[in-house]
Amino acid sequence: IEVVCRDKLFNDPGKLESELGGFEVVRGLMHIFGEALIRDEAGGRDPNHLPPRYRRLIHILPLASVASRYERLLRLTDYVSGMTDRFAVTRFHRLTGHSLGYESF
Repeated sequence: IEVVCRDKLFNDPGKLESELGGFEVVRGLMHIFGEALIRDEAGGRDPNHLPPRYRRLIHILPLASVASRYERLLRLTDYVSGMTDRFAVTRFHRLTGHSLGYESF
């Protein structure tokens, strides 16, 4: 049964593709939001120093009263890990421009 599970379930190409895609979504969200947090910290958390894209990303995150870098990155990890698969994929696609909410152009 172990061989059948490994060969037919765990190594199914469709499952592996979904799993690899999920890794990219999580990695991408952490990168996008993490970069905004680091840039925000580097500028002394003055929203006027950030380009509009980073100001908007910071605004999306539930981090208003968090002070330390560690706590902010921990909250980011909690935020992303708490997303449903569908929400994470949708958010990733919107933030990367893959889905702008239009049916067609």
